This record gives sequence, C-alpha cells and structure tokens, in this order.
Amino acid sequence: DYFINAVVGEYAREVFTDTIYWDDATAEICNDENVVPSHVTPAERSALIDARVRVYARLIHETHAHNKWPMLALAWLYFDNASWPTPTPCTKTAPEWTYDRVLQVLATYRHQLYGIPLDTPPGFSRFQYMPLYANLSKTSPAQCRALFVNTRMEAARRIPHVWWYLDETNSEDLALQVAFFYTTQEAYDYFGASSGWDDKNWVWQRPWYDLVLGVPLGPPEASDDGFMIRREFHRNIVEVNCRTLKGKITPKPA
Repeated sequence: DYFINAVVGEYAREVFTDTIYWDDATAEICNDENVVPSHVTPAERSALIDARVRVYARLIHETHAHNKWPMLALAWLYFDNASWPTPTPCTKTAPEWTYDRVLQVLATYRHQLYGIPLDTPPGFSRFQYMPLYANLSKTSPAQCRALFVNTRMEAARRIPHVWWYLDETNSEDLALQVAFFYTTQEAYDYFGASSGWDDKNWVWQRPWYDLVLGVPLGPPEASDDGFMIRREFHRNIVEVNCRTLKGKITPKPA
C-alpha cells in the first residue's frame, strides 16, 4: 500500500509527468539483474512472481487514474522463450511463467481488484533495448526474425512499444533500427536513440527523425522464411533484411 500510494501515487500526481518507467520488471522470472537468493524454492519464487504481477495490476490502475501511462522493461521475456534463438534466462529460472501467463494473471488481478474486463488491453507499454541489451545489428539473423515475430504477437495483444537504441554513432546501424521500428510500428509506439541515459546523451537524429513516410498502406509483410520484412507507406517503402542485418527506407517516385 505504501509503495502504491506514496511512491507510485506521488509520481502519478506530478503535473509534469507523462509516463512512469519500471526497470527490470521480470526480475524474479528471469533472474537476470536482481538475482533471487539460491535458497528460495521454486514454489516461493512462483509466489514472488505472482505478488509482483499483482503489484503491477495496482500500479497500472493508479497510473491510469491520474491520466498517466506506465512503461515496463520486460527484459528477456518473449512469447515461446524456449524456441528463442539464444535461450533466455527465463527458460532456466521460471519456465512455467511464460509471457502469456504473465498477461493472463495481470488481467485476472485487474478484473478482481477493479472490475476491468478480462479482454481489456494490458494497459502498459513495453520498454526495450534494440534488443536484448545489444544493438539489433549485433544479434543473429534468427534472432532478428524472432524479434519481429514476437513484436507482431505483442501488437496483436495491443501492447505498445518504446524502443531505445543505445548508440547513435553508427548511421548504417541506425538505419536498421529505424527500419525495423517502422516495419513493426503500431499506434503509440515510440523510438529513440542516444549514447546514454542523461539529457546530454540525446540529440535529434537527422535524417531519421525528419522522415515523412505518410500513413502505412497495410501491415508488414514477411517472406516465406521470415527473414525479409517489407512495409509500404504512402511515401516510402521500408525493408529489413534479417539475413544481412540491413535496413533501408526508399522514397517512392514522385
């Protein structure tokens, strides 16, 4: 109660706050940054995860009550973690807590506590590096393809994305990040690139932030093997090649 009312509530009531960000939201599931002590049993870990999801149901409600929006860092949590090209820590520590289960338990608590219909969107944005604490171009082709599939599955569940690309020094690499963003972009998705967390690390990324693509003319299209991704906009065609880890945005003829 203190955390929700005094901590979350204080920030949610702040006039100049638009969104509230929670880092390492999958701590007990993936055991990555904040490690659960080894003496904790699987049943105790599961209870911790359940309690954390219940807290998220409450903080989402508190944030919405003040017309603000929550953003959760779901590091390493993906649909079908077991088939992810690089096995994630979540498959080792709490494999029963899948992404779908987290969303189902979250919906159940929001329904039980506040009467929110079970089919309501989860009510948060996913904050994510590009991706997995590494730049997209430093991953494998299979992982690029898997990230696209996962992102589309999140879009189907109405989960917006906030993508952060850490390192704006390589323009060719940034082209891939921006192209990937546009192929998967849905309503309320955002993208940013910086060299760090602080204000001084953020600059306006030309020409990428100045692009005017126009409205998308449909959802993204993937090749049969899933490695080539293409999306057409009113003014441009955006393509991502997961095999070569290259992206490009091509203006249409006038």
